[in-house]
Amino acid sequence: MYERLVNKYIGIDLKIVNRLFQPAVSQTTDAIDIEGFRSGIESLRSVVATTTAAEKALIYHSLEQILEVIAGAGRTLSSSEGCPRFYVVDPLLRTCNDFLLQHGRNVLFFPGEIELNAMTTQLQSQGITDGRLKYNADGKILVEELSTEILLSEVSSSFGENSKGKTSFDHHKAMFGLLAMVRTIASLCQHSSFDTFFKLKLHFIHTHDRAIRHWTMSTPSPGVYVMNKEQRVGIIDDFGKQKNNTVQFVTFALTLASALEETMAVLDDLTDEHDRKETAYRFERNVPRPSLLELVCPQIVRLNENKHTVQIADDGTKSPVYTPNA
Repeated sequence: MYERLVNKYIGIDLKIVNRLFQPAVSQTTDAIDIEGFRSGIESLRSVVATTTAAEKALIYHSLEQILEVIAGAGRTLSSSEGCPRFYVVDPLLRTCNDFLLQHGRNVLFFPGEIELNAMTTQLQSQGITDGRLKYNADGKILVEELSTEILLSEVSSSFGENSKGKTSFDHHKAMFGLLAMVRTIASLCQHSSFDTFFKLKLHFIHTHDRAIRHWTMSTPSPGVYVMNKEQRVGIIDDFGKQKNNTVQFVTFALTLASALEETMAVLDDLTDEHDRKETAYRFERNVPRPSLLELVCPQIVRLNENKHTVQIADDGTKSPVYTPNA
């Protein structure tokens, strides 16, 4: 079964920058100084974009984010976990959130420390109401009409640091967070079909050492939950590294934003199916009502950092299908 699932697994589509915007991105990549990089960003302003306006805005803000780091903020990244989160990860997620807003999505980015609604919902369903046990993420993107998340973020170290225990703990903590998100969406859309639900991918952004990793979780078969590393990008901390990494960072952001939009499209289908079934059930009596909750019922655990870090330190981060450079 494992091999069959791995063989049929379909990863997210890795995006390429639209040809309209490639000259401007190339100009920043080939810049010999910061002023040249800034000039490349400005050249993007003159590109006329209508149907690709959201992509243009995403690229523009991604380049501006790189500029802020290479112009000085990069010197702070090794100081604490908070610095790469503030200067790199949060701006990336805000840019992706804005991309979704431009596509008409009702979403909201929350920087951390922020409570994960889905975990709170699932703990309460188990009778656990102690507020001290809530899951706090380093960031999340929330779907407002559902009041639950499609993305969570964890930053496990400052730039260049790699604490094996902390990285492994945050990975497993996020795994259970993703499972809570999966279960919560199944509950909210319980009358929709599994044929639609299996297409759903939820997202985890994990930052540690010198890179950002993008993970997804999906449910390819009832009772089976796959957490897969989809892409990875190095963090640009000074001007000398921008030439080799600017295009990669922009395409990482574009791929993540596009994958989030695909997640929203699947959520649309799930809620539409659920609403249609719920309406039909109003006029039916003694008719079986299949529920996604019978098929999507993961075991959800709220990990304790003090208790569990040592126990899972050697487990590391694991991806069954595709592992871009760790």
